[in-house]
Amino acid sequence: RTDAVFAAHDRPDAPGCALGVYRDGRLAYARGYGMADLERRVPIAPHTVFDLGSTSKQFTAASILLLAQDGRLSLDDDVRRHVPELPAYGAPITIRHLLHHTSGLRDYIGVLLMGGTRFDDVTTPQDALDAIVRQRRLNFEPGSEHLYSNSGYFLLSVVVERVAGRSLRDFARERIFAPLGMERTHYLGGYDDVVPDRAIGYAPRPGGMRTDMPRWLQLGDGAVFSTVEELLRWDANFHEPVVGGRAMLDALHERGTLADGTRIDYALGLIHDSHRGQPTVSHGGAWGGYRAELLRFPAQRFSVAVLCNLATADPSTLALRVADVHLAGVLEPEPRVAAPAD
Repeated sequence: RTDAVFAAHDRPDAPGCALGVYRDGRLAYARGYGMADLERRVPIAPHTVFDLGSTSKQFTAASILLLAQDGRLSLDDDVRRHVPELPAYGAPITIRHLLHHTSGLRDYIGVLLMGGTRFDDVTTPQDALDAIVRQRRLNFEPGSEHLYSNSGYFLLSVVVERVAGRSLRDFARERIFAPLGMERTHYLGGYDDVVPDRAIGYAPRPGGMRTDMPRWLQLGDGAVFSTVEELLRWDANFHEPVVGGRAMLDALHERGTLADGTRIDYALGLIHDSHRGQPTVSHGGAWGGYRAELLRFPAQRFSVAVLCNLATADPSTLALRVADVHLAGVLEPEPRVAAPAD
């Protein structure tokens, strides 16, 4: 029944997805569906490496929390304390605002695209920082609204680098990935890096497929590469913490609160929701030809990771359908769709 969820992707002539099902901190099921590399006819396997896109944000948030535990920064610091080149917008933007997407900063991706940059171009962290600094106005007063913006998490990577004295790539490797035994998981170094067992990203075009490989070099808002096998180790850390302790995990799950007292569903790189009566914590990702979802049912100690190398894949829906199979006994019945009136 789990394999049936991926029937459309289980083909030897098309890209697809890798699946990891986690129960109680253990790998309950893992499989690959479709091809990691169409040219070389390499199938997807549980050890295949994918770009996680925005699913990476939880690792950036964890890095910030580790620095806060070290006493190196506070979540209520004005970001200009660490990135003084940002304009003074009147009301201060705090690190907490960046984490919850309540800063009002315009998304650097849209700013660069509006300026003529293409997804196929190579862009550097400095390009992104310059684009953000050029914005003299915000979308709204910090803390007053919630609007997803990649600028916040990119700036968090700059904060980590300046506070820790080393790149987010190196910091996360030393403080998160290595302690958890995630040997193949890493932040992007360069678009031309050699990454063993990496799936090629694809997007459909008339008559077939084209490669769709990101060449932007920003970290923080994305750019973690991992496998469904190794994401198990990160997922297990939520149940029996090795990195950060219970305090870090509680902080990661803390929802944002707007200035008027409204609580939002976005925590720190994690989104609170529910599915068929059960609470969920998750985050998806999309970049180039890659799509990702890491979905957790905390009460059941059950999680699903779906990583795809096809731009039209929908890993969020696939993960929920896998959960429907494995948690059938605890989920509420699916709502009936009313028949159309005659």
